[in-house]
Amino acid sequence: MKKLLLLLLFSITISTGAMAQTAEVLARTNTSTSPRAPKGDAGSMRLIYYLSASEIIAAGIPINSSLSSIGFVYSAAPTIATTGNTRILLQNTTDTYLNKSTTWSTATTGMTVVKNETATIGTTSPIKYDFQNSFVWTGGGLYVAMEFVNAGTSIATASAGTIRTNSGTFSDPAGDATVTIRYSTSTTTTLPTSTTTTNSASRPVTLFDYTAPTTNITDLSVDMIYVLDKKPSGTNGAESIKAVVRNVNNIAVANKDVTLNVSGANNFTNVKQVTLNPGESTVVTFDSFTSGTIGTNTIDVTVADDNVLNNKSTSQTVNDGIYAYPQTVNTGSLGVGSSDGGILLVKYGISGSSNIKAVNVTLGTSSTLDVGTVKVYAVVMTPAGVTLGRSDDYTVLSTDKGTKKTFLLQTPVSLTNQEFLVGLAYYNVTVNTFPVSYYAESPIRTNVLYRRVGGLTDDIAVTASAAGLPAIEAVLETSSTLPVNIKTFNAKLNNGKVNLSWTVGTETNVNRYEVERSANGKDFVKVATVTALGNASYSVSDANPLIGMNYYRLQGVDNDGTLSPFNELRSVKLTALENLNAVVYPNPLVGNAINISLSNYAGGDYQYKLVDALGKVVQQGNIKNNGSETSAIAVSNSLNKGIYLLHLIAGEQVIQSKLVKR
Repeated sequence: MKKLLLLLLFSITISTGAMAQTAEVLARTNTSTSPRAPKGDAGSMRLIYYLSASEIIAAGIPINSSLSSIGFVYSAAPTIATTGNTRILLQNTTDTYLNKSTTWSTATTGMTVVKNETATIGTTSPIKYDFQNSFVWTGGGLYVAMEFVNAGTSIATASAGTIRTNSGTFSDPAGDATVTIRYSTSTTTTLPTSTTTTNSASRPVTLFDYTAPTTNITDLSVDMIYVLDKKPSGTNGAESIKAVVRNVNNIAVANKDVTLNVSGANNFTNVKQVTLNPGESTVVTFDSFTSGTIGTNTIDVTVADDNVLNNKSTSQTVNDGIYAYPQTVNTGSLGVGSSDGGILLVKYGISGSSNIKAVNVTLGTSSTLDVGTVKVYAVVMTPAGVTLGRSDDYTVLSTDKGTKKTFLLQTPVSLTNQEFLVGLAYYNVTVNTFPVSYYAESPIRTNVLYRRVGGLTDDIAVTASAAGLPAIEAVLETSSTLPVNIKTFNAKLNNGKVNLSWTVGTETNVNRYEVERSANGKDFVKVATVTALGNASYSVSDANPLIGMNYYRLQGVDNDGTLSPFNELRSVKLTALENLNAVVYPNPLVGNAINISLSNYAGGDYQYKLVDALGKVVQQGNIKNNGSETSAIAVSNSLNKGIYLLHLIAGEQVIQSKLVKR
């Protein structure tokens, strides 16, 4: 009998020590009649919101507590009880702000269902919902998602209650105010498939019943590894990897080891120590290391004496000349937030010396991208916003959306032991445009994304931002990723034509070469296309160059549309006949003779060509200029009516004049 009594007493003692407590998260600063908590005045509703670790800790909930119910406070409780199926989901997260999709199925992926049964929205505040399954909060941020399907008819809005909310602002890592709750309702029992974004942080005052952990535990979490996804081998790619480490204990930890281990193509190990209070996090910076071998590195960051294994692992590609941040989960398209355009940039750092040759950009897929009108170009800048180099302008095509484009710089940019920005400038826009794809990271690394709004002038400071990781890569001259390496490009005037020739070093997966011509060095038109045949050299002629300066540029085009332009322009000058007061008559042509006075030109033999509007040579020959007399060219009786160009050629000098035959 005594033994039974002792056992009963022992059982009562344990039960009392684990009794649930109630905590109220968020201060009561406002009220709302919007569905920021369950309300019975709709056929169905869905909502999702975010609570930060500091907000939960401030409410007195210890880390690793077991949550058993959720509740909401009403300043005016519903006057009519409403019953319906209620589904509640929770998720621990390393996110530091609401970073969920507006699509419900996507947003709730990975969340834990803690309740899915019929429940009643009562008439007495607070209104609580007991969980069917308890949930352990591990010390980070917390996502709360709820859906309610009304089992009866809708009630009047005035009877649905007024919810107590917190109207304080909430900021993302860049310091910008951000959304922390999304919700949507339907007049029917068919649940909405997406949530409508609100532009405030007005979340419901939230109650949790919780049971504190009965023992103190040692538990550190590696929440994120900050490492380049791609980097050059050798000195140029020297890197200090960083990791976000958080104390998810309910006690402080001191001098705990955090270990970086690099394996695979290259090997490196480094150990740092952290001291953290409960819920506190820090960014651990490991010593710099260099990867000498091209291949794949495996990056592991682990913590010592851990109660629960919360370590992280990722991979990294070591290559011959590309810098890139991770591009794993495409979040969407990014812009500078202005209908005037601007520049989106990312920051990299180079050790030693090298030249930036090109910039790779994965263009956005947003429907607001002004396809066919928006102009873009790649740019390299200092962190202070001084332009070091840029590519030619490019007009975005519909086929470009969502694809990676290579922008070759007009002149390679030399860098030595410095940080630099590479980015995409865009202008000629009519609406707020989002030209660059970006990728999610949480918590996001700081001082990586930069932007300049509006003007594209040099020496205008750029501003740090933290919306995501844009898909912008820096390409060194050492990189072999461009499909063709054009070594030389020459243009030479010969008998009224411009002969263009080039040699190539490598030619992989190349479809064709395109030669373009410009009168001003900026606005180009295509004048020739040559099929790539795997040759070491190619040539083509421009039979109808312009009067004055002719600028030529060359680019190789890959089978997938990637461009590999040659860095330098080539120029040829043609002199117009009128510029030196030569006289051609009669014009329009009458009879069978063209008279030419070349008194201001050097004497000697001249070759002439008469070319029709289609570029066909219809007559050619030679004339002699003695500097004082008029020369005559006999014209065939069969010359058709139309417009012609007369070319007079002496050495590398070409004189042109337009003639009309009526």
